[in-house]
Amino acid sequence: AQDTPQWRTARQLHACLWGCYMTSPQSVPEFCIRNLVVLVDGTAEARAAVEAAATIARCFGAGIHLLHFIQSRNYAMGVAQTYAGIVAELRGRHRAELIEIAASETLRGLEPKIHVERSEIAEGLGAFTRDNAIDLVVVGSAGKAGLVKWFEGSTAEDAFRNADTPVMVLGPNAVAAVSPQGFRRILCATDLSAGARPAAAYAMALGRRCQASVTLLYVMPDDAKRSERRDVMIAGAASALRRWAALNGSGGAEQVVSEGVPAKVISELAADMKADLIVAGAKRMPALGITGAWAAAHAVMREAHCRTVLGREP
Repeated sequence: AQDTPQWRTARQLHACLWGCYMTSPQSVPEFCIRNLVVLVDGTAEARAAVEAAATIARCFGAGIHLLHFIQSRNYAMGVAQTYAGIVAELRGRHRAELIEIAASETLRGLEPKIHVERSEIAEGLGAFTRDNAIDLVVVGSAGKAGLVKWFEGSTAEDAFRNADTPVMVLGPNAVAAVSPQGFRRILCATDLSAGARPAAAYAMALGRRCQASVTLLYVMPDDAKRSERRDVMIAGAASALRRWAALNGSGGAEQVVSEGVPAKVISELAADMKADLIVAGAKRMPALGITGAWAAAHAVMREAHCRTVLGREP
């Protein structure tokens, strides 16, 4: 009887909660955004990302970088003799675009630095964030899926896969404005695993910095509804959320335990509470397995009506 799906769910949650208890951080993390970078690719979504980045830079007094990668798909159809000319033309065109954005009213007074790199995002973004001490990557996404994404690629997914820092994604429905003081209502979704700790610490530290209300959310799997230990599991998850909040100096954070499909629950709660930021963590996966982590994050980003910060474990 103890090998039913319900008991397996209960055992998995128990192991998760025990790991959380044994590995929770013991001190409040220092937090500051000193430098951020916006990936600019000529789309309307990238322009929206610039606006969001400008608000964050002003809130934290951060430096801002505008970055465009010239990737092989931009010139793959050229013949060998013209590669150098194509790349030079692309470099000049995108540099002019970045100069125009840097001089816009949106970025007035921020003096952004501009960069045009000939590299795949997968190869260049990690090195760029390290070399420029970047604390946050900001990127817009049209939420492409299926064959369109396969042919055209996804800047947001490339950033999520390869950045060494948290990535803020503005999905196609992200319409919530950010106040000049920063974020006011933050929803942090966590699975209570060790890999989700950095994202939770990030959310609560950001909440303290912006004096924002923070809600911690744990979504239990559907199987839990049929478990004989459902009440015990809910109480255990609530206790773990309280411990996480207290250990990160945010004992006043609201804690919510829910059930259902995570992406749907997260987006619906964010809409109900009028959140202007969702923070979610993802485990670092092997190269061939990270698609699952991105699929879950992508589902949240596509549905959410506010910005989403995605952070993978170190």
